Amino acid sequence: MRTRREIVDTIMTEWESMAMCPRQQFWGEPSITVAGVEITSEEVILRYQRMNLEERLPAVETFKTCEDFPHLDAHGDHANGRCCDACHGPYEIYEMSVVPLPEGGYAWVCCAMDRAIRPEWHRVRNERFAKTARGKLWNRIFKERG
Repeated sequence: MRTRREIVDTIMTEWESMAMCPRQQFWGEPSITVAGVEITSEEVILRYQRMNLEERLPAVETFKTCEDFPHLDAHGDHANGRCCDACHGPYEIYEMSVVPLPEGGYAWVCCAMDRAIRPEWHRVRNERFAKTARGKLWNRIFKERG
């Protein structure tokens, strides 16, 4: 388990150590657009990202994390119970999810662990998505690649 503060501080420290943000290595100077205003100050961008992350996390003291679920087989998308490298990579600030736990409380986990924790929720969501226009298009595309 990790505290809310540990999660936020760890992610923001990692972000700062990556020369502001992962995009900067590809596109040069960092900037974000908020309400139509481009912001280029690294300090302001970091404060904004911290605020967004803090808003995403419910106001509870502790969260379970992927490490707290060694008994689950997260093989839905990733073999051998492994976590998702994309979620745990440089975009963790965007990719990780807050998942309500059946026994109460919350977890801060990657997509693979989310699927292992809530298989029924994902099954229903996927069935609903498959019936949408976008879902039908995706199914057709992936069947053709099959």
